[in-house]
Amino acid sequence: MKPLLGAARWLGDLLFSRRFLWLMCGINAVGAASGYLWYAGQLAVTRWYYWPFVPDSPLAATLFSAMLAAFLARRRGPGWQLLALLASVWIIKYGFWAMGILTDYRAVSSSGFSLLEWALWLSHLGMALEGLLYLPFLGAAKWQALIVTLWLGWNDYVDYGLGQHPYLFFQQQHALARSLAFSLTAVLAAFVWLKSFSSKNNPS
Repeated sequence: MKPLLGAARWLGDLLFSRRFLWLMCGINAVGAASGYLWYAGQLAVTRWYYWPFVPDSPLAATLFSAMLAAFLARRRGPGWQLLALLASVWIIKYGFWAMGILTDYRAVSSSGFSLLEWALWLSHLGMALEGLLYLPFLGAAKWQALIVTLWLGWNDYVDYGLGQHPYLFFQQQHALARSLAFSLTAVLAAFVWLKSFSSKNNPS
């Protein structure tokens, strides 16, 4: 048990050290900027009030950058905690979602990943992993869990109920994209609610 506690303490010290926070903040900011460029064509033909629901991965990286910046500025309080919780859940969801879509695309097309597709796949793996690293260190109040759950669900409704999801490689991926999104929302929302019922993680 002591080695595990020591490893957890070491990991926490690393994740919240200022040098590491600056590094990860910069990486996520660059990733977000390149992601918005990727979605520029779709955003150009999308009504402006749907823009927050289209570039899911760049928005996740933006929120995560904001969370890291808040840690650097030593921001505390329930509002900042909500931002951290939403950012971590969001980046996990769309990291795994994009990996699933890319993997399915190459499985169906029966050809190997291009260099760009490998870069996309690995960058989204990194997104999911960084969210998984930070999420255990975050608290969650019940009202925060409710907001996170509602936002995840609302985004899924806009994406697949109103047809504002990111462009897919081919139309046959729609069912997979929807199933991945709904499943990840359910799993992550359940995890956040479990955290909210833990007295250790439940903030006052």
